[in-house]
Order: sequence, then C-alpha cells, then structure tokens
Amino acid sequence: MHKYQEEKRHEYTFFALFLYATMIVDLYKMFNQMFIGLPNSSSELLRNFIYIIVFFYILWDALKNKRITEPLLLTILFIILMSASYFINHEIRPLMSETILMFVSRLMPAYYITRYVNNWDSFLEKIDRLKWLAVLYSLVIIIFPNEISGHYMTLSYNLLIPVIVMLNVAIYKKKFSSYFGACICLYTMFFYGARGPIMCVIFSMIILVIISYRNLKTGNRLLLLFGSIFLVSLFFYTDIAAWVYRIKPNSRTVQLLYKNSLFQTAARDIYWKNSIRELINSPLKIRGFLGDRTYFSSVFNQSIITGIYAHNFIIELFLQFGILIGGLLLVGLILTSFKAFKNALYTKEKEKKAGFATFFGPIFIFSMISGSYLSHYQLWLMFGVVANFIKRENIRNGVTDSLIT
Repeated sequence: MHKYQEEKRHEYTFFALFLYATMIVDLYKMFNQMFIGLPNSSSELLRNFIYIIVFFYILWDALKNKRITEPLLLTILFIILMSASYFINHEIRPLMSETILMFVSRLMPAYYITRYVNNWDSFLEKIDRLKWLAVLYSLVIIIFPNEISGHYMTLSYNLLIPVIVMLNVAIYKKKFSSYFGACICLYTMFFYGARGPIMCVIFSMIILVIISYRNLKTGNRLLLLFGSIFLVSLFFYTDIAAWVYRIKPNSRTVQLLYKNSLFQTAARDIYWKNSIRELINSPLKIRGFLGDRTYFSSVFNQSIITGIYAHNFIIELFLQFGILIGGLLLVGLILTSFKAFKNALYTKEKEKKAGFATFFGPIFIFSMISGSYLSHYQLWLMFGVVANFIKRENIRNGVTDSLIT
C-alpha cells in the first residue's frame, strides 16, 4: 500500500508540473530578460523540455497501469479526422503538423491527467503545494509591472487553475496559507490581468456552491447566499468603482469597471457576428478541423494562423462540422457533462466536488469566451474530468467511488 501511495504522489507531481509549465516558462522569461540575457529561444527549450518530461512520464504511467487503449484510440481518431479534414480543405495544410504535435504533446496529456485522477484530495494538495510558484509569479508582476506589458491575458490564465485550487483547498481544509496565496494571486489577476479569468474563478465558485449546497447546514446556506449577493452588488456600486479607479487607474479591468464596460465583448463580437452570418448562409457546410481558421483568414484577408479562431467552442464546432454534425457532437457533450455534474452533486466527499469545480466550471467559461479545443489544453482538462466523473459507480449512495480504468 505504501509503495502504491508513493507512486501516486510521483504521478500527481508530474501532473501538477504540467499545469504549472506555462507559469514556470513565463517566470524564466521575466528573469532572463531582467538578469540573465540568454536568447529568447531558451524559453521555448525550457517549455519543450517540461512537456517532453511530462509526456514520457504519462506514456510510462499509461503502459504501467494498462491505460493506453483509450488515449491511443483518441490519438488515432484525431489523426484520421485531421487527414480527412485535409482532403476536405487543403488550406489547413500549414497548420496540420503543428496541431497534431499540440494534440500529442499537450491536449492528450491534459485529458489523461484529469481522466485518470482517482484521489482528488492528493492531486489538489500536490497542486496547492506548488502555490509558491504562483505567489512568486504574482509578486514579480506586482514589483515589475512593466515586464508584463501587453501580456495581461497570458498571466491571468497562467494563474487561473492554481488560484482555484488554492481557494478550494482553503475552503475544504481551512488552510490559511492557501487563503493567503489565493488573495495575492487574485489581486494580481484583477489589477494586472484580464477580466475573463476573473469570470472563470467566479463561475467555478458558483459550481462549487451548487454541488455543495445540499450538504451545507442552514446557517451556512444563508451566510453564503447573502455574502454572494453582497459581493456581486459591489461590481455595480459606482462609488466603489470610482474609488478603486483612483487607486489603480492604469489597470485594464478597473478602467472597464469604472467606464461600465466590464461586459463588453472587445473584438470577439467581430468573430461571432461573421460566424453567425456564415452559419445562416451555409448551415450544413463541413470544413473539418481548423476550418474556422481558413474561414476567418479569408474574411480578414490574412494568412492562416492558429491565433485566428472562433473564440467560442460552440461556434468553432459549427463552423468546422456544420450545424447538424456539430449539433450532435454538442448534444453528446452536454448530456455527458450533465451526468458528470449530477455525479459530482451526489458525491459526499468535498475534495471530489472541489476537483470537478476546478476543472469544469472555469474551463467551461473559457471555452465560451476565448478557448479553442485545437489550441488550448485547458479544454481537454474539462473533457477529461467529465469522462472521469461519468465513470464513477454508486456515487449517489456514497458506497464506492471506484474508477473504471
């Protein structure tokens, strides 16, 4: 038993390393720019080194635990669909090798991580133990804000999962260091980052409240309800917005709050309006993987790149596979997500609820406002946690909590 627990600790260490990889690389970039002076390509080498280590560990873990079948089949299916997409749309050729490499090295590993967690307490605790990286990252940003100019979106999403894990661990373990770390990171996200990740944090907490509500005592329910109403009301109290603006006038999020523009879509509405117009004109057209990239490259008269995409998971599916096939895929995901949500609702263990809230709630919002399932590994963390929770048996009665692996 001790040997098994030791192996699990190592497994979750590598999984946590994967989740902190972009933050570690960003930290290195900042220190390199300020003090070291090595070529910028060294940061790419560091990123690839971390992902290669994690990839080979996951491959070894999958072979050792006889979990290789599902990841292998998904990878083969992905490559087949990518090849079929090329025959449908030759314009995707410049992005094919990059996307397949992304799937193998980051998307599939992300799916594997949340798909095969069977001890959420240990996994979240391992992520929480590395919170010093997130705190250091936040402090560097606060002390040297000029070093992250223009990277408000990146820094926010780098902090997103660690912050939510810290909040959840603080809630169900009443751990002061996690509260403290979460406060520093949330301060950084709010004043130096983007508003989208803040929405993701809030939605994650809403999911946690919903799936935990039936297990709370009446007094805690009332406290939670009135506390939530009070916090939400602060966003709409103009005097508070003006006061915060006087303190941090250069903060992008504060500026939007002060100007009552917090919920504006920025440039995303350009993507969405064009997408809806195209879907109305050609609702059944199938473009295949990366088809939204080729569509937007023609609309904006630009060369095809991975950064020009739908910025909404549903629209991305519809543009790539049409309303009919895309709709069937979406219904399937909704049904499986609902089943996973119901299982998370009925489990009696707080750390399992925290795990679901961490990897489903915020990433769902991210998928609606910014993420792409072909470019961002975070969405595959969500797919993995859904697959994880629908495989649980007798979770309603709390009799067992085994995984079919």
